Amino acid sequence: MNRLEGKVAIVSGATAGIGKAIALLFGKNGCKVVASGRNEERGNAVVKEIKDNGGEAVFVKADICSESDLKNLVDTAVSTYGQLDIVVNNAGSGLSKPLSDITSEDWDHIFTADCKSVFLMMKFALPHLLKTRGNVINLSSASVYKPMPRMHGYCAAKAAVIELSKTAAMELAAQGVRVNVLCPGLTRTSILSQYTEEGVNRVAQAIPLKRVGEPEDIANMALFLASDEASYVTGQVMCVDGGVTTH
Repeated sequence: MNRLEGKVAIVSGATAGIGKAIALLFGKNGCKVVASGRNEERGNAVVKEIKDNGGEAVFVKADICSESDLKNLVDTAVSTYGQLDIVVNNAGSGLSKPLSDITSEDWDHIFTADCKSVFLMMKFALPHLLKTRGNVINLSSASVYKPMPRMHGYCAAKAAVIELSKTAAMELAAQGVRVNVLCPGLTRTSILSQYTEEGVNRVAQAIPLKRVGEPEDIANMALFLASDEASYVTGQVMCVDGGVTTH
């Protein structure tokens, strides 16, 4: 069943990891995908994979820290496909430093990448989402509920994304636009490449389900939230973390 047939979605950070998995799954479910990121070669490879699987997609190079890039991303999606139904704000940045070493520039960058970009994407997309009664999925992190040392800016920015999403959901519900949050736990993306498989397995033992997440685990929840099956779901925070945030 093509659960997103006839829909158009923007997926930021679609060149690798969770964003790539979301873009591919949306494409397999009948959605026209506007994949964005900074790496043009990887982005075009994702588009090719979607097309090879019978889907439709374009790549738009965009830096989430650039307001003009984000506006162009939305404008290109609408000019290419004539509408916009779904926005997945997946792209972000990380920062791991002792509190005393964080500079004002560090702080501004992490909030621009992880929170301001989400605000701007919703702002630019909103006129189009109102026409289609569309929806937004904002990626936060399970680390909001399980804070980690040295991740001050990241955890703070991702927490802000949750509250921004909730206020937007409350404001836009009467107009038919849904806004939800997806909080991945530890997921097998490039961040785990620095560890051996044995090291990853050791970390997994602290997770109730005894494994790390796969990008596809996150993509499956994104597909549900984007689909009409979630038409009565808004303002919610979905943790896909193997049970980490339950204790």
